[in-house]
Amino acid sequence: MTAPDPRGPLCPACGGADHRVLQRVPGPLLRALWRAEFGVDPGPMPTPTHYACSCGVTFFSPARAGDAAFYEALYRGFTVRGWMSRPATDRSDFLAALPHIRPGDAVLDVGGHNGAFGTLLRDARYTAIDPHADRYASAGVLPETAAEHAARRPEHYDVVTAFQVIEHVEEPRQLAQEMLACLKPGGLLILAGPTWPSTMTEIPNMVINAPPHHLTWWSPAGFRRFAESLGLSVIEAREVEGGPALREGYYWLHRLMPKASPETAFRHSWPLHLRLALAALLRRPLNALVGTGSGRVVLDALLVARKPGP
Repeated sequence: MTAPDPRGPLCPACGGADHRVLQRVPGPLLRALWRAEFGVDPGPMPTPTHYACSCGVTFFSPARAGDAAFYEALYRGFTVRGWMSRPATDRSDFLAALPHIRPGDAVLDVGGHNGAFGTLLRDARYTAIDPHADRYASAGVLPETAAEHAARRPEHYDVVTAFQVIEHVEEPRQLAQEMLACLKPGGLLILAGPTWPSTMTEIPNMVINAPPHHLTWWSPAGFRRFAESLGLSVIEAREVEGGPALREGYYWLHRLMPKASPETAFRHSWPLHLRLALAALLRRPLNALVGTGSGRVVLDALLVARKPGP
């Protein structure tokens, strides 16, 4: 195990320097994986170092977040389009958040994409924002950042959510603070993001979990430390299992691939590349013929935390 590296960058979640190097990931490898697996060219990639912080979060540095053109191209792809358009009732992160929302609550969904979470909130007042709404989000989603929205509606909402957003930004603390500026005193902040260790982190070369898409991997412990560092009281921080669509997407990849560790998550090996391609081809027929088994498919972590106030 690599020793802590005090000379490295500060953790974007807790701001600390108590972290260790997991892996240095060649930028050309990431670019090749994006092109091969999703038909998307992110452009020249830096060679990021993947760090694990003692707070429970891992992060890539340097890491460049994907721009609007990258996500527009990515969401045109069949696989990602299918994941993004799956029914709201199949989103286990949505379902885990629902018990914390009361009738009549004003809810702001940051990075709401197509507003799917709002379809589950019949008794709440729902608003979705997405800075790229004019390019790929659905009608009715406001094309605003959290900071822009906070300037218009400060401390307006009872609940502010961000599902699968925190891992995409270069400054997660800044995003959380902007979300808190939209939240009433005593209101709830709800976050969901990819966890580690998980089913996905054990599948080698899963570039969907790498820059410029995922810049951080979270965990229940990491979310708890993150919330406490922001002065919030934690109500819940736990793992969330994937719903049916994600089970179909990841179960057989996990079963058919050799298990990776965070230290070996991304590596160039022609036999490994070919095995991943074959597993991806076999996934659908195996889902149809055999199903997805009964083993746990853990992909995400959930945080529910309260802002100080009455």
